Amino acid sequence: MKTKFYIYILAALSLGGLIIYANVLSHSLNRAKQTIIALEKNERVLLYGLDTLRAKNGTLYAKTEALSLSESKLKKYNSELSAELKNLRIRVKDLESTSQTIIDTDIDITTPLRDTIIIPKVVSKVFDYSDTYVKIWGVVGQDSIKINYQSTDTLRIFHYYERKKFLFFRWGIKSENWIIKNNNPNNRIAAFNVIQIEK
Repeated sequence: MKTKFYIYILAALSLGGLIIYANVLSHSLNRAKQTIIALEKNERVLLYGLDTLRAKNGTLYAKTEALSLSESKLKKYNSELSAELKNLRIRVKDLESTSQTIIDTDIDITTPLRDTIIIPKVVSKVFDYSDTYVKIWGVVGQDSIKINYQSTDTLRIFHYYERKKFLFFRWGIKSENWIIKNNNPNNRIAAFNVIQIEK
């Protein structure tokens, strides 16, 4: 009788152990599957980058997926961004997302000259100017001027939560913030709007 009781207990413990083992195995397989999906998405983002789309009215749009990084990987592989966050006094663990937009402008303009001063034996004059963000090149002819203007602007957007503080304790959310930074000193940000859809 005691042996049957021990056999039942042993069978119950074995069954319980198998259930626990199956649960742990299932959990680790799900975690591995999620890691593989995240790695495939990151690979897709890094390899294919930006998709350019055309709307019905002909306007061009850019579309991309978000790159997923843990806090430690962000600190390790993107030291420039980590330094920028430190400069803005944003902790990496409070950062929700960040994005960067690089805008290239390349314009060729030819326009007639209004007032002409005739200088003998001068056919045309060439001018150029360049710095880190802007390159302007042009030719002044007798009756027109041709200008080529190239500009590169980089916008970086930080989305983070500011936590409530008391002494050195942080809890709850005080505010949700977005910071946009323009690296081109020749430009100014005229407007920046964020719309969140409540669900």
